[in-house]
Amino acid sequence: MRILPGWFLLVAVLLSGAAQPRVAYGQEDCDSCGEATLDAVDENWLTDIGYPTEIFRVLLRWEEVANDGSLVCGFRVAAREGGAPFELYRGASGALLDLEDLAALGMSPKTWDFAPLEWPPEIGPGFLLPPAASAGTSAGKSAARKAVQSGRVAERVALPPVNLDAVRREDAAAEAATPKGPVRFGVFRDLPAPLRAGENRQGPEESAEADNWTRLAGSESVWSAEIVSPGAIGIRVHVAEFEAPLSARWYVFDPDDPEGLLEPSPYPSPAGRGDGETFGRSGGAVGRPATTGFWTPTCFSDRVVVACVLPPEASPDSVSLEIDRIIHVYKGFSELPWSKAAGSCNLDVACYGDWANVALGVGGIGTIGSSGSLWCTGSLIVDGDPTTHTPFFMTANHCVGSTAAANNIEVYWLYQNPACGGAAPDPKAVPRTTGGADYLAGGPASSGTDFALLRLRSAPPGGLIYLGLTNAVPPLGTGLTCVHHPRGEFKRISFGALTNSGSPSLGGAPMQSPERFHESLWSLGTTEPGSSGSPLLLNGRQVFIGQLWGGGASCSEPMEPDYYGRFDVTFPLVAGHLGAAISAFDVNASGTVNAADLQVVINVLLGKASTPAADVDRSGVVDARDLQLVVIAVLRER
Repeated sequence: MRILPGWFLLVAVLLSGAAQPRVAYGQEDCDSCGEATLDAVDENWLTDIGYPTEIFRVLLRWEEVANDGSLVCGFRVAAREGGAPFELYRGASGALLDLEDLAALGMSPKTWDFAPLEWPPEIGPGFLLPPAASAGTSAGKSAARKAVQSGRVAERVALPPVNLDAVRREDAAAEAATPKGPVRFGVFRDLPAPLRAGENRQGPEESAEADNWTRLAGSESVWSAEIVSPGAIGIRVHVAEFEAPLSARWYVFDPDDPEGLLEPSPYPSPAGRGDGETFGRSGGAVGRPATTGFWTPTCFSDRVVVACVLPPEASPDSVSLEIDRIIHVYKGFSELPWSKAAGSCNLDVACYGDWANVALGVGGIGTIGSSGSLWCTGSLIVDGDPTTHTPFFMTANHCVGSTAAANNIEVYWLYQNPACGGAAPDPKAVPRTTGGADYLAGGPASSGTDFALLRLRSAPPGGLIYLGLTNAVPPLGTGLTCVHHPRGEFKRISFGALTNSGSPSLGGAPMQSPERFHESLWSLGTTEPGSSGSPLLLNGRQVFIGQLWGGGASCSEPMEPDYYGRFDVTFPLVAGHLGAAISAFDVNASGTVNAADLQVVINVLLGKASTPAADVDRSGVVDARDLQLVVIAVLRER
C-alpha cells in the first residue's frame, strides 16, 4: 500500500469540511486610496455581477491582451465599509472570469506585494528576432522603380490643397482644451474614390493589363498608384484591405526618390514575434489572411507611389488591395515653421553629457488618432532578463490606447542635436522603427496610471539604451529628470523634484490622484504638448519611475506641476510581461510551485504563520479554497 505524504493527509482532512480559520489581509489605510473614475459600461457591469459602486469602490482599472489576442479588463476593488482589496476580471465577451478562465488565457492574479527592486539600464544590440518588415528582394524593388520611371502608373489621384488656416484653428482649440495632450501634425484626407487592385474583373481570358497590372520584361507584374496632396511635408497611406501571396512585395516611395523605398508590413503577428503564419487560399495559392485598416510608414513628400510587385509565377487574381484615404502631414518637425514652436526655456539634451546615454532610449512616436496623425514621446525599458533585449516600449495611454493605435505607430530615434548648440537632424534621415507594435497592457488616467506597455514588432537600431527601472517609491524632494520631444521638436531635457504642493491654479489641489501619479515641479526646463508619454527618471540612478500624463507646467507657468503615472502602481500589471511575475500559487516566491508552497498555506490555516500571499484567490481570507487551488497547482507541476 502506498503511504501518502504527511502534508497530503493533512490536506485531505482540511478539505473534508472541517471548520477553517478565516485569516483576512487588508491594505494599509485603504480609506486613503485614490478611487478610480469609471464609465457607464464598467459601472453597469460591476452592478450586474453584484459589485455596485455604491457598495464597492474601484481602486484601479486596467486592460491587458491575453494569449489568444482578446482584451481582458481587470479591476482592483475594495468594499467601502472596509476589507482587503480583491480583483475582478472581465473577458472580451463580458463574462466574469475565474482563476481557471485566467489560466486558460495565459494570465494569473496579480502580485501586489513585490519587494522594492531596481533593474539597471542595458545597451541593446537590436531586436534579436526577425523584423516584421523584410528588406524585400532586389528584383521586386527594381520592378517597382521601372514601373514608375516608365510612366506606367496605373492610377493617379491629385487632391486639392488643404485649408491650413482652418486646421490650425482646430489645433489651437484642441490645445486650449487639453494643454499637455498629443500634438497633431497630420490630417485625414479621403480619396474621391478608393484605389483598387483586385481580381481580374474582365474574365480569365483577359490579360493582366485589363486590371491595371503591367507585365515587365522580367515577367514581374506591377500595380501602382500615385497620390498627390499639394503642400504635404509627408504622406501616410491607409490600406483598407490587403490580401496577396507570400511572394508578393509592395512598396511606398517618393517618385522623385525611387531609391528610398519603404516596405510596409500589413501582417501584425498575433503573439508579437514578428514571424507570422502562412495560410492556404483558394486555388492552392499560399498567402496571408486578408488584413484591414492599417497605415503605411510616412513618405516625406507631397507625392507618394504605392506599388505591388508579383513574381512571374503569381497571378494578379491573387491580390486584393484597396486604398481609401491618406494622412497629409502639414507640420514639419523642427526644421519647418510651426504655428507655435517649443518654448524658449526648453533645454537641449545634447548640452547635458551625463544624460547622453539615457537620451538614446527615448523616441518620438508618430501615431494615428481620431483627428489625424499625432506626436508623443516614449521610451525603451529593460525586462527582468539581462540576456535578452525584447523591445518593450512605454508611453502614455492617451497617446497609444488600443491595439489598433499600436498597430500603426512609427518611432523616430536619435532625433536630437549631435552636439550642444548644433543643428537638429532632418527627421527624414533619423532611424525609424516601422511595422507597429503589440499592445500588451494599459490603463487610462481616469482609473489608472495612464500607461501603455507596447512591444515593437520591428527592430530598433542597435546600440540604443533600454532604460533601467525601479518600483520603489522615492521620497518627496527627490531630484527628477525628464527627456522628451516638446511639440514634436528635437529632444529636450528638464530638471526638477518630486513635490506634493498641488497646482496653484487649483488653489493647491492636485490635478491627478497622488495614489496613482507622481507630481513634479521643474526648476530648469519644462514639458509641452508632444512630451506626453516621456519618461520620469531619478536623478542619481537615472532609472524610470513613470510616464508623463500632463500638467500645467510651461515656460510661462514655471510654478505649475506636471504629473506622471506611477510605475510602482503600474508594475504589478506589467510584471508578467517584463519577466518578474510571481505565480499566485508560488506562495513563498521561490520561483517554483511545489509542496513548500502548500506547507505555507497549511501553516497559515493552523495559525502557525501569517503570510498574505497564502490568500491565493485574493478573496480577503485564507481558507480551504486557497489550499485546494495550491494542491491542484502542485499536482499539475508534478
